[in-house]
Amino acid sequence: MSHTTRMTRRLAVFVAALTAVGIGSGFASARSTQGSFRLTSTDFTDGKPLPTADAYAKNGCGGQDISPSLQWTGVPKTAHSLALVMHDPDARPPKGWTHWVVYAIAPTVTGFPTNGGHSKGQFMQGKSSFGTLGYSGPCPPVGDPPHHYVFTLYAVDLPTTTFGPGLDRDGVLTAITGHTLDSATLTGLYQRK
Repeated sequence: MSHTTRMTRRLAVFVAALTAVGIGSGFASARSTQGSFRLTSTDFTDGKPLPTADAYAKNGCGGQDISPSLQWTGVPKTAHSLALVMHDPDARPPKGWTHWVVYAIAPTVTGFPTNGGHSKGQFMQGKSSFGTLGYSGPCPPVGDPPHHYVFTLYAVDLPTTTFGPGLDRDGVLTAITGHTLDSATLTGLYQRK
């Protein structure tokens, strides 16, 4: 086996591993991994910049912590709940930085309005990498190329009552392992000048 073939196989395994844990998903499209499950926003287009207002409101990041609107369609009929994670895989490798965790979302919910990232409703807010509940916007280092903010929505076969309060990304991903029916992704970019 040639060196090039071995490297290609290693890269494929690495990408598959990242996708399996939700780190590498979402760069190419906003489509579901399996079917017609789709995640969109009226505030930004997949692969394009997030509004400046969505950025973190502290540390000179220039934003207002306004979460973007999100809408979804095609939820699998057998889903008992949904979970959403907004993650920046470009930050602090290898784990990245999580900006928003929402879970125990009722399967009848079809989206969040603009600035709905701190609200309470038919879901639970999880803990971001900032250590707070609710949405915390992008704040990449000055001079970095644009970071990718990957929104991943998971349809799962677990009822909303399965989940306890205050879970972080790892807690949610661990809980839904083996229970994910489908997932959809949407990626926004943000760069500080």
